Amino acid sequence: MKFLISDYDGTLKSDLRNLKINISAINRFRSNGNHFAIATGRSYESIKEEIKKYNIKYDYLITNDGAITFDESDNIIDFKIPDENVLEKIYSIISNTYQKKLCAFKLPNSNKMIELQILTSIFNNLNDLEILIKKYPCIQKTDLKIIPFKFTFLKAFTTKSDAIKKIVEINKQYYDDIITVGDGRNDIDMLNDFNGYKIFYCYPCLYKYNFKITKEVHTLIKKIEKN
Repeated sequence: MKFLISDYDGTLKSDLRNLKINISAINRFRSNGNHFAIATGRSYESIKEEIKKYNIKYDYLITNDGAITFDESDNIIDFKIPDENVLEKIYSIISNTYQKKLCAFKLPNSNKMIELQILTSIFNNLNDLEILIKKYPCIQKTDLKIIPFKFTFLKAFTTKSDAIKKIVEINKQYYDDIITVGDGRNDIDMLNDFNGYKIFYCYPCLYKYNFKITKEVHTLIKKIEKN
């Protein structure tokens, strides 16, 4: 049995034409007894809209860059939240001033915050925010630029790779191979730790890494099936 884990935006969904071909290849891959997972930086609600829209089947779903892991029935099998309700504290401190620029992602069917998204590019002064974040060393801070905006994401220290390792531990299945594929900075850990492939049209941050290259997910699946 083989286990393939794919990033979503820019990887599984490089464009609509290839997304449809990728989904067909995934269905074939799974029907042959293999496992497939999506690992994304998106929240659960955001990626589920895509999954329902395009009818994507999976065995596991990793969201918020590894903070939450679901099985094929969307049961939570693992999650990481900073200690001492840190996200709630940060949210309460800055929400009065920056409420319209702040988004809190929560565990499904729960009030527990899993990640904060803060729009920072239109702030006049970020010093107070930086000082606040540094007070909580258990927080992982990730910056993302989507021109013309800049976002900061705050969550527990965890990666897509950590979530994959937990799946393997919980599943207690022996995989002949664990293959990962992605296109951006948040994929580096899983590409390093497992049999990693970068998409040909990846972000420049991956250029310096000697990961193997695949044009699309469906071409990678064909290669896996031949081996």
